[in-house]
Amino acid sequence: MNATVAAASQVVLPPPATTLKGAAPRLIHVLAIGGAHQLPHIVPVACELERRHPGSVTIFVPKAADVQAVRDLAARMGMPLPALVEMRLPAPLNALVPGFARKMARLIYWSPLLRDAELILCAMPN
Repeated sequence: MNATVAAASQVVLPPPATTLKGAAPRLIHVLAIGGAHQLPHIVPVACELERRHPGSVTIFVPKAADVQAVRDLAARMGMPLPALVEMRLPAPLNALVPGFARKMARLIYWSPLLRDAELILCAMPN
């Protein structure tokens, strides 16, 4: 977020995003990239949004195993499954990026699509 410093003790933030106040976002992206241990926290929220929200909900996960884990979790809860996207990297890029940096590489590679959403949800560690 770009902020403008108006005075030493005052920060002026830019106006809110394009969603009108009171209007439900039409496109919601849910980032489930924190690992399998965070799926039980974020997947129920995404499934509930899919059930109640009039727009489109998509869950983004880094690995094929996470796709299956999300499907299994939604089925166990008896909840509707939002669209799922595995954040694959092209094979040449995947071969160049070391394992520890692949999550960041996926976020950068997929950022144009991720930023199309009016609302992005993610689980944060406490």
